[in-house]
Amino acid sequence: MEQKADIKIVRLADGDVSHTSDHLKDFREMILGCDSMYPGIDKWLRSKVLPGIRTEERCAFVGYLNERPVVTAVAKRGEDAKVCHLKISPELQNTNLGEVFFSLMGIELRASKFTPRSAHLTLPESLWETKADFFQSFGFSDAAPNAEQYRLIDLELRSQASFTAIWRSILDKMPKLANMYSLGGISLDSELLFSIQPKYSKAILSGNKTVELRRRFAKKWVNARVSIYESSPTYQIVGEAKIKAVHELNISTIWSRFGAFAGCTKQEFETYFSGQKKGFAIELADVIPFRYPISLMWLSDLLSESLTPPQSYLTLENNKKWAQAISLSAYMQGCLTGASNKAKRLINSISQLDLSPISKASGNNESIQLPLIL
Repeated sequence: MEQKADIKIVRLADGDVSHTSDHLKDFREMILGCDSMYPGIDKWLRSKVLPGIRTEERCAFVGYLNERPVVTAVAKRGEDAKVCHLKISPELQNTNLGEVFFSLMGIELRASKFTPRSAHLTLPESLWETKADFFQSFGFSDAAPNAEQYRLIDLELRSQASFTAIWRSILDKMPKLANMYSLGGISLDSELLFSIQPKYSKAILSGNKTVELRRRFAKKWVNARVSIYESSPTYQIVGEAKIKAVHELNISTIWSRFGAFAGCTKQEFETYFSGQKKGFAIELADVIPFRYPISLMWLSDLLSESLTPPQSYLTLENNKKWAQAISLSAYMQGCLTGASNKAKRLINSISQLDLSPISKASGNNESIQLPLIL
């Protein structure tokens, strides 16, 4: 399938507003490009959006294709949250970026201190007529005339959805989006989940351990992406890797060939394979540590599901909830920065995401420009 160029998504923060960064200038230029349809949009930007970015009342994004800004988005937190604005350049149609940005904004809102009860948006009647299926797929079932009209032409409609419905839709969409995109090089659709003790997982992430040992495994998993779950006492997703090779060998051969790369002592090796004649040596490559580990408790809370970790490994294709948890973990890596304590606590600072389309997606035209909620 056709390979797309990389999209980089930047979440604007207080520093961008304070110092009028290049990202903010790009964001502003795209927003002001809507002035012919929304007179006074500059006032909304100056009086609502920029102060909201500084106070974290609003989140705002600008996306780049080949260093050119092509996407802008704004959402407002609150009990009744607002999807204020989404503009995607026409050349990015049929790439499902609308769903990606809605999902990113939804994660941002869900990770706020107080999860919203509902979210609303306004849009031209003509857009609802042509793109109703897109909005309905996120739980916005109908639309009615808005009390305030922002456009010079075309009736402005208002649509509202419970945030529970929106969040459920985001989780349901993740498997599809996972087949299309990676975030900052992190896969959204790992095929396996390895359960690894903390001392060994840390050795893998640091590059000191390049071979994982298993009593049972299968050679069919060569080239698969595997997510790394760190077991007791930390209970968290810490990174991912690619399975470079799988070797089924006699136990003595495994030690002689791979013992130096297994990150364990000879005694630990013999204890693990006690009673086994053969075992598996799994060579790992392209290891990507998560900047911030994602805890099992946190994921269970976001999914409203009790996640049971595997004893050794599990196949994500056969476990929908764990597949959603792994995709959500990858999204969250773009929602965390080290500059803010709030970010660590709430997952509410999306910063410098590299959104790398893996393949061309089929679907609705996502060249959507939502009106602004003033």
